[in-house]
Amino acid sequence: MSITEDDWKLIAEMFKVRDTALEHFQNMQRTLHVLESEALDKSTDDINRRLEELNKHREQINQERSIFLPREVYDREHTSLELRVKGLEITRGQIKGEDMGKSAVYATVMGIVVILVQIVLHYLPAK
Repeated sequence: MSITEDDWKLIAEMFKVRDTALEHFQNMQRTLHVLESEALDKSTDDINRRLEELNKHREQINQERSIFLPREVYDREHTSLELRVKGLEITRGQIKGEDMGKSAVYATVMGIVVILVQIVLHYLPAK
């Protein structure tokens, strides 16, 4: 069996079709790589933008943390202040109690003095 002229033409035509298909495939591959590169650039830009936003948010949180007291410090200081206030209240109550006691003594002494003056005036002869 020998290859005829028509067979050679058919083979040449098949190679042309194959070459055209290969060129289209190569063009598609180039386009695909360009599109992949663009998509990668866009996703990289988007990720960088998101990371910048997260960094700004973290900076804001760190600023807010520096403004507020930690819970442990608040509890410790609040407990200390409560003890100091209780001590002051006790001292104030003692002072008020002493003042009330002194006032009661003064009132009693004054009452006795007035009664004694009344008794003395009652029994003194009138002139």
